[in-house]
Amino acid sequence: MKRFVSLICLLVITTALFGSNSFAKEEHQLKVAFIRDNDLWIKVGQNEERRVTDGEFIRHPKWSYDGNWLAFSKGEAERELWVYDLKSNNIQRVYDSIHQFQWSPIETKLAFLSNGVLNVTDVTKMKEQKFENIALGIGRFSWKPNGKEFLVSSMANLLPTGWTSVELFTVPVGANLNPEKMRHFFSLPKQSDEFFAVMTSPFQWSDDGKWISFLGIPTASISMDMNTLCVISDDGKVFQQLGKMLSFDDWFQWAPHSNRLAFIEGEGRFAVKNKHLMVNEFPVHQGLSLTPAGYVEKGFTWIDGVQIIVSRAKESEWKNDPKQRPKPSLYHINILTKHQTAITSLENGEGDYMPFYLPNSKKLAWVHAGEDYTGTIFVSDLDGKHKQALVKDVGDGTLYEDSNSWSKIISYFD
Repeated sequence: MKRFVSLICLLVITTALFGSNSFAKEEHQLKVAFIRDNDLWIKVGQNEERRVTDGEFIRHPKWSYDGNWLAFSKGEAERELWVYDLKSNNIQRVYDSIHQFQWSPIETKLAFLSNGVLNVTDVTKMKEQKFENIALGIGRFSWKPNGKEFLVSSMANLLPTGWTSVELFTVPVGANLNPEKMRHFFSLPKQSDEFFAVMTSPFQWSDDGKWISFLGIPTASISMDMNTLCVISDDGKVFQQLGKMLSFDDWFQWAPHSNRLAFIEGEGRFAVKNKHLMVNEFPVHQGLSLTPAGYVEKGFTWIDGVQIIVSRAKESEWKNDPKQRPKPSLYHINILTKHQTAITSLENGEGDYMPFYLPNSKKLAWVHAGEDYTGTIFVSDLDGKHKQALVKDVGDGTLYEDSNSWSKIISYFD
């Protein structure tokens, strides 16, 4: 009898400490949030799709660091910020007028920007405290990798003598609007023939945290055609301009496990011409062009520090009829050997967009879309083999022709 009781106690303790096998598997399942006919849907592992909203206009789904929450914008103006708790199936409104939002990399805190005010809310405690004001006068922000501070930028001001500089600051999460807690980090160059920015994009860090990339964004009319990709060292001592590109945040990405930065460079607002993949390694800063003549890139994803998957189409002049614009397919690139291989092929005017590497699954995901403007999310091996449809009928009836557009309606957690 004593042995039986001891065995029961051991099982209870083991389950409490480590959880059941089914729970462990659930924690590591691929999760996909996507928009279908303007509503938010999710799919977890092999489970059935779950509709989250009904009759709404949802964009920008973003997963929390642990995959238990989704933040998204609601309304055609894309200004209302809402969150969805997967465990309780509960939806809550966070704020009604935002310009940017981002999850903490280490906890269930959501930062958002509204009319120049940076705010933070703990989504698990919103009934007790809606949010906290952190800093004023903010143009753009990003959580630093430690999850304890922000890197923020101001907006430039137009004076009779010209535009002021955009200023960068480090702000602790607990700043509470206290100016003494804000630390100046760097001043961007003033307006000149070589550089012009009135604001920045959000910031991205290299794998070792020693380099920071962002876009210097000029006034709206100029920004439609070109923005300046910048890199600054984490101590603020080195600042470099790498090239001109469109204002797409996912068109510049740091590689995992290395200090290589890839980006799609090229001026001009149309993504059918002069859009080439470049790779720079720091601190050397030697640019490498990887796009063959006569082609353009529509998006890319790093697999590791050496391999890249791109969405590539033939270069062309702009055509008003979407059917006359060349559609992209996927290519695998080894940046050391320069070897490039097609891993998908064009079918009936359809294209392959938004390649995305799933690091835990070690699979490749992408969107296959046709002339009816709806997409199917496929998952395959890295060479395109063993392809399986994960989700069908993704989209809202709008033609999306690059990864930046598709990323507004699809988000992965792996």
